[in-house]
Amino acid sequence: MSKYISIMLIMALAITFFSPVAVASEESSDYQIYGWSFWAAMGVAATLVIWLGVSAAQVAHRRSRTAEEWHSLHQDWSKETCKLIAEGTIQQGMTKEQVRAARGEPNDINRTVTEYGTREQWVYGSSPSGRKYLYFKDGKLTGWQT
Repeated sequence: MSKYISIMLIMALAITFFSPVAVASEESSDYQIYGWSFWAAMGVAATLVIWLGVSAAQVAHRRSRTAEEWHSLHQDWSKETCKLIAEGTIQQGMTKEQVRAARGEPNDINRTVTEYGTREQWVYGSSPSGRKYLYFKDGKLTGWQT
């Protein structure tokens, strides 16, 4: 899903910077490139709406349920784990489902399969300086990097 959002953002930015308006000069029939077009402005607007919408959706998902609600939905989860999830906090040993409940969907997932097991790197955040990397081994959270 995040790859499609990235493609849409790139397309919106391309529209923004490569769609000037052609205007005919009064003195000649030559066309001159002038200003921003309507579609360029729409590209900027779409880029902002998509970026802000994804960020807001992740925050809204994270804060959508209380600890009691999480525990009633997942009685096999401890009350302490449900409290952490309701706060949007993660801890080592959480399952992928619990991390998704706490943080929402990652922007990207990188998977490595070896004879020693499956490891995953989940990437949250879209800007290089704001990314957070979560690491899983065989379905359990083992650590993270900011």
